[in-house]
Amino acid sequence: MKTKKVLLEEFSEMGSRVALKMNGNLYVEGYILDIKDDQFLFGFGGPMAPEEPHWFKIKDIDFSSLSYFSEEARKYMDACWDEASALWKITPCKPQQELTQNGRNR
Repeated sequence: MKTKKVLLEEFSEMGSRVALKMNGNLYVEGYILDIKDDQFLFGFGGPMAPEEPHWFKIKDIDFSSLSYFSEEARKYMDACWDEASALWKITPCKPQQELTQNGRNR
């Protein structure tokens, strides 16, 4: 069984720009800059983003909300770790309208 730190390290290598939700519904989009044993440094992206990166606790990540921008596919992809198969399940992100209608509001 992989630790959350190992899963975050693997996820961070999938694409440079990522999007995820923290427990408590804080949605962040940007860049994972560094990963320590129990926390990670996150640089926010976008024109309204704070300039300074922020440290978050790894345990506070909602691991069901991981997405990354795929340069190859030229779109965001969802990444979900499947413990049973010990593989990452990668699927194209659904449009925001579909996510909201299905109750998965990111």
